[in-house]
Amino acid sequence: MVSRSRSADTSGTLATVMTTPTFLLIGAQKAGTTWLAGMLDQHPEIHTPSVKELHHFDLRDRLARGDGAYAADLGDPGDARVVGEATPNYLGVLGVPAAATERLTAAGVTLADHPEVVDDPAGEIHARHPDLDLVVMFRDPVARALSAWRHHIRRGRISPRTSFRDACGRHGILTMGFYHHHLTRWLELYPSARLLVHVFETDVKETPEKTVRATYEHLGVDPAFAPTDVRRAANERSSDLELHLRAIRPGLADRVARLVPAVRRIDWPRIAPTDDDLRFLGELYRDDVRALEALLDRPLDRWTRVAR
Repeated sequence: MVSRSRSADTSGTLATVMTTPTFLLIGAQKAGTTWLAGMLDQHPEIHTPSVKELHHFDLRDRLARGDGAYAADLGDPGDARVVGEATPNYLGVLGVPAAATERLTAAGVTLADHPEVVDDPAGEIHARHPDLDLVVMFRDPVARALSAWRHHIRRGRISPRTSFRDACGRHGILTMGFYHHHLTRWLELYPSARLLVHVFETDVKETPEKTVRATYEHLGVDPAFAPTDVRRAANERSSDLELHLRAIRPGLADRVARLVPAVRRIDWPRIAPTDDDLRFLGELYRDDVRALEALLDRPLDRWTRVAR
C-alpha cells in the first residue's frame, strides 16, 4: 500500500499527508521509459504525478527543496495501492569505468562538468526510501547515445551543425550508456529482487504486453489490467530537416510540418554519425556490455553494434 506520513503544523495539529514513493522507474534515458510510464499511469491502482520526470534526486536545486516539496510534486495518490515516478536520469552516477576514460582520452573526447547534477542519486534515494521497488530499461548503448544526441539537438541544447564527436561529452550522451557501471551502484543498496530489468529491443519492441504485465506484477498491482496503445511508440523520431528548422526558430518546424507534412520524413541536411563514430562507440561500451550480460545472466544479442 501507499506509504504516507503526517507532519504537525505550528499549532500542533496534524497537517497535510506526506506521500512517499513505493516505486521508481529509474532509467535509462531514451530506452522506452516514456512508453512504460504511460502504461503505469493508466493502471487504476497506480498513482503517478502529472509530470513524468520530477528530477528530485538528480538535480541539486531540486533535492535542496526537501522531502515536503517532493511529496507535493508526487501529489495525492487517493485510493491507489502504489505510487511512484519515472525519472530516467536517476540511474546514472557520475564518472565512467577506468577503461572508458582511456578510450575517451585517446579519442580526444572531454566530458563536460555538470555541477548542477547530484553525484550519487542512488545513495540519496536509498537514504530516504530504502524499501522501493525499482524498474530499469536498457537499450543498445550505441543507439541510445545517438538518440540522446538528437534529443538534445531537438531541445536546443546542441546545434545541429555540431558533430557527434564534438557533442557527445555533454549532457550524459556517453556517460548514461555505461549500464553495468550504474547498475552496480544500485545493487550495492537494493536487493536484486527489488529490481526489474527490461531490454528495449526485445521486451518493448517484441513483447510489450508481456512486459507491461510483468511490471504490474513486480509493483504488486493487478496484472490483468489491459492498458490502451501498448504497441504505440511514445516518442517519434524527428527528421533532420525538422531539427535544423527548430534551431533557426523554436516552433518553426511544427508550423512548417503542418503545412508540408513531408518535412517530418526529410533527413537533410544530414545529422548523422560517421562510421568512425560508430566504431568508437562500439569499442567504448563493449566491456560494459559484456559485464552487464554476466550480471543479468542474459544475452544481449540484439545489441549488434556492440556485442558483435
